Amino acid sequence: MLTVDITQTDYQSVKNIIDQNIENFWHFSCRIIFVTDFYESKIIRDLVGYFLEKNMIFSPWNARFILITDELVNNAIEHGSRPGDVNECTIHFKTTKRKLKISIEVHDSWKGKDSISSEGMNALQEKKMQEVLWKTPYLRRRGRGLFHITSKLVDSLYFKDAIDGWLIVWIQKSFTHEEILKKSLI
Repeated sequence: MLTVDITQTDYQSVKNIIDQNIENFWHFSCRIIFVTDFYESKIIRDLVGYFLEKNMIFSPWNARFILITDELVNNAIEHGSRPGDVNECTIHFKTTKRKLKISIEVHDSWKGKDSISSEGMNALQEKKMQEVLWKTPYLRRRGRGLFHITSKLVDSLYFKDAIDGWLIVWIQKSFTHEEILKKSLI
């Protein structure tokens, strides 16, 4: 797995490191180290867009994955970490004979003002999904992006407590090769 630290560099430098170290964009993992800074979430968005482009994932799924990644990273920055904490975003692309599987996991420091355990996140997810079922009005409630948008677009969304205390948010989406080719021709 390639690990890149974006805390002290820019997008182009990170992209150059990736290009020098990843030979097969259809099968790789990249661990991105970032601090709780919204500027760094832009670099991560750009990298995800670059990875998707290399895998011929175009509209509408490239924009959706960028949105999902942005939601996961920004939640880690805003809710699960303190200013200056170091977080991780790991992106996996795995190709089999029939499918391309993409997974993204974000680890926050679990030290933020709104830190919550995986058990708490699962309960919150259930509550937010019930609000949708019962058509509860918005009324400034939070959690719309992660639970309502992200869970509708991916195959799996789960939360896990890491051994070192971090909260891990993980998503996965699979595409058949036919779906990728069909979408790239549109």
